[in-house]
Amino acid sequence: LERRLHNGLSVLATYTWSHLLDNLSGTIGGSSALRYSNDRAIEYGSAPYDVRQRFTLFLNYELPFGRSAKGAAAVLEKGWQLNAVTLLSAGFPFTVTNASSRSNTGGTDRPNAICNPVISGGGTVSQWFKTSCFASQTIYTAGNEGTDILVGPGLTTQDVSIFKDFYLKETKKLQFRAEAFNVTNTPNFGLPASAFGAGTFGTLSTTSNNLPRNIQLALKLTF
Repeated sequence: LERRLHNGLSVLATYTWSHLLDNLSGTIGGSSALRYSNDRAIEYGSAPYDVRQRFTLFLNYELPFGRSAKGAAAVLEKGWQLNAVTLLSAGFPFTVTNASSRSNTGGTDRPNAICNPVISGGGTVSQWFKTSCFASQTIYTAGNEGTDILVGPGLTTQDVSIFKDFYLKETKKLQFRAEAFNVTNTPNFGLPASAFGAGTFGTLSTTSNNLPRNIQLALKLTF
């Protein structure tokens, strides 16, 4: 959805729904833990980089106040612009793996899934999924858990800036900027601990590349 510049306002909003499936791929922050290298069909499921939903919003607005001002008042009041960037995204899929391999296949393996581990309404920091839904398989056998059956936390960011240009001469301009990144100070968590048998199993303990609210002021001279 796009609104081209009109009455000082321009907006660009996008929404994407997708579902990416595969039977063997690289991972983001986790492990596919292939069970049967000679039977790729049993590994068919969500790809580790499958993001189901993603919304973005870009907004630029020339603030309406001061348009009729003149003289010194016009210098201070006219020409202020507001920018906003919003990102809402679903999380990445991940796979629960055994902290200690039991299948004796020479690599990471998966446990048994004995019930649906997804928590209705979403998990918490201390328990992102139902840890009781996993159990150790018989030694030297493969667990029955599918690949990437769980989804990690989503991503929410909101950045806002306001700026104004002061024209000093025909070829010189001073720009004042006030910028706030993650203005809502929303924590964005990384994938939960997914090693079955580990003490932190099922918890959120990292904030990935999340930054807390960050406000900065700047002056830029263009010549």
